[in-house]
Amino acid sequence: MAQIERLKEALKQTFDMTDLGEVKNLLGMQIERLDDRSLFLHQKRYVTDVIQRFRMKEARPVDVPMAAKIVPSDIAFDQKEYQRITGSVMWPSLACRFDIAYVAGYLGRFNSAPTTAHHSAQMRVLRYFNKAQSYGIHYRSNSSEGLVAFVDAD
Repeated sequence: MAQIERLKEALKQTFDMTDLGEVKNLLGMQIERLDDRSLFLHQKRYVTDVIQRFRMKEARPVDVPMAAKIVPSDIAFDQKEYQRITGSVMWPSLACRFDIAYVAGYLGRFNSAPTTAHHSAQMRVLRYFNKAQSYGIHYRSNSSEGLVAFVDAD
C-alpha cells in the first residue's frame, strides 16, 4: 500500500488529479470487493438495461446463450436493428461476460446481411441474459500461486 501511496503522490505533483478512493465502476463494469478480499467483476446494470431496451424483460429465460443448431432463413431482417442488438451483446462479451463471447462473435458475422434466423439467435442471447444477469468474473485472493493465466496461442 505504501508503494501505491507514493505513486499517487508522484502523479499528483505532475498532474491535476483527485483520489476518489477505490474504484467501483470502470468502463461499464461494476467492481465488488468481497469480504474474503476477492474481486467480483460484472455488468449487471448494463445487461439489465439491454434487456429493457430490447423489451425482453418478460421473455422466458433460457439456460444456454445459443441453440445447438440455427435453422437457416431467407427472410431478411433490418440491418441497423440487427447491428444495434449485436453491438449490445458484444460489449459485455469483451469485458467480463466470456460465457457469451462465442455467440457474440458468431452473430457479428452476419452484420452485413442478417436474416430472421439470426435475429432469433439474438433474442435467445437476450433471453439468456434474463437468467444470467449477474454473472461475471470472480478473482479469488486466497491463492498461494498468485494470478495464474492460461492461453491457447502459438
